[in-house]
Amino acid sequence: MARADFQFSTIGALNQNSEQKFVIIVGTIKSFASEDSWFYNACRNCNRKVTTKTISKEKQDGSDGFEDVVVLECKDDGCNSKTVYSVPRIKVPIRVQDCTGIVTLTLFEREVLKLLKVNASQLLDKNLDLANEGNFPPELNALLNRKFAFKIAIGSFNIQNKSDGYSVSKLTDNPTVISELEAEIISGGNIGTRTYIPRISLIPSDKKIPFEFQRRQFPLAVCFAMTINKSHGQSLSRVGLYLKQPVFTHGQLYVALSRVKTRQGVKLLILDNDGKPTNKTTNVVYKEVFRDL
Repeated sequence: MARADFQFSTIGALNQNSEQKFVIIVGTIKSFASEDSWFYNACRNCNRKVTTKTISKEKQDGSDGFEDVVVLECKDDGCNSKTVYSVPRIKVPIRVQDCTGIVTLTLFEREVLKLLKVNASQLLDKNLDLANEGNFPPELNALLNRKFAFKIAIGSFNIQNKSDGYSVSKLTDNPTVISELEAEIISGGNIGTRTYIPRISLIPSDKKIPFEFQRRQFPLAVCFAMTINKSHGQSLSRVGLYLKQPVFTHGQLYVALSRVKTRQGVKLLILDNDGKPTNKTTNVVYKEVFRDL
């Protein structure tokens, strides 16, 4: 899945889109939206759904008159110019959830075949009763509670009706792809919450560049981690101080807080004994140092 060509979205923001496009969401398959229908009869030529149609034809036995014949009809008129043949294809509605909401997606045979190595014909060959409505193949349960990155299509119907039914074009459970889109908040009121980082379009404002161009990238800036002792003597513009445990020696907290020139340049994350955020910490001072002053 080539991430550079698509825009990322959370599930909760899907219905805010006002243009037709492909987006990527990350979520976990929690359930099937329906267990009554999991496949459809598709045209062998174009994979579109076929229906039955009754037509009148001259009798084939040579006698006079006409007889009713049931034939298959494809939604693509080009296929109907010749005999239409049908094959079963998987089409299963799934419910996918992330930290912002839940959405209904439709998963087709191509992606199920990649994941489970089984198609609709093979499932029906194992158990013909699966062709009856209400019979659901247990093999598909292997999809549940798995996290994927989904490439989905937002169409005009979704925009006009604010519908949450989207078709899955591609999906992957590659942990490298998923981890690049997902992050954990480590400060503020939502500390510990898993969230997703979208790609945004950036246009440089440097007037020295003789032309204008645009690039899409994750809105991330490089930062460096170091111990308080290593930061001694440095002058920095912004510092994030992470105190999982209180400082343990004289002057250590002072060194950490004095690396910046302004109060706005420092952010603190302090945890108590239970690992929960707090606004208090211990400042270690050796009073003996000041005894003879």
